[in-house]
Amino acid sequence: MKKFMQVIRMYLSLEGSLFRYSLSFCLLLALLPTLIIAILLFQNFIFDFQDLLSVLYHFLPEDLLQPFVNYIMDKNFSSIISIIVSLVAAIYIASKSFYSFMMISAAHEEFETRNILLRIKSFMMFVFFLGGIIGTGVIIHFFQIDPYLSYSVGLMGVFYFLFRALSFEKRPYSYGVVGAIFSTAGIVLVEWGFLTIVKTFTSYQNVYGPLASLVVMFLSIYIVSSIIYFGYCLNQEYGTHLPEKQIKSVWFYEYGEKFLNKFKRKKK
Repeated sequence: MKKFMQVIRMYLSLEGSLFRYSLSFCLLLALLPTLIIAILLFQNFIFDFQDLLSVLYHFLPEDLLQPFVNYIMDKNFSSIISIIVSLVAAIYIASKSFYSFMMISAAHEEFETRNILLRIKSFMMFVFFLGGIIGTGVIIHFFQIDPYLSYSVGLMGVFYFLFRALSFEKRPYSYGVVGAIFSTAGIVLVEWGFLTIVKTFTSYQNVYGPLASLVVMFLSIYIVSSIIYFGYCLNQEYGTHLPEKQIKSVWFYEYGEKFLNKFKRKKK
């Protein structure tokens, strides 16, 4: 009970509140670039991109996203270079959501390094994240797994590896399970009825008029961000540590520090 109360305090703290808003903004900032990446990669891939859209429309207003999706799907890129440039730019912007999370994780674990190294690592993490999504799609396609079951299991796997990657310490394999289960269950519950509840029991349309869909999108992203952050707080309290604290990827931070120091001396 003491641990759970500590989770609540961490979640409701000033730092926690500010981070939820920050994460919401980063997810909002990453939403459209992520859609661009998904459309460019999956539009002519082995599984139907409409399946992904049908999931998104449980969280976000269709009338708000559909025009943007149609614009990207109808857009013809003149060369492979333009596609690569678009993907790199979109990944860089979308990875800001990972970077935001890594900043608060570094503060909680009292790990100090240069922000630019965290920015580079967040970019690489997002690339691996995309690779995991593509791999999951390939497995679903070839083994004909039930889409809803595979979505839930895949989502849990994504959160498990995300929470583990966010930790700068080496952890037992059990670390990340609690947060992954909670985050997956919370998001599945939100998916079941969020837009239905909003449309049935609220008056956003009457208050905000044409901007109602935009307000609902902001609310949806904030709720998802809050669920993910609460899962992170659960991991921080219920996650186990190794007997001796060990930092992951030490070589990356050491090499990065040396390179930046050499660059700084040459610049002088």
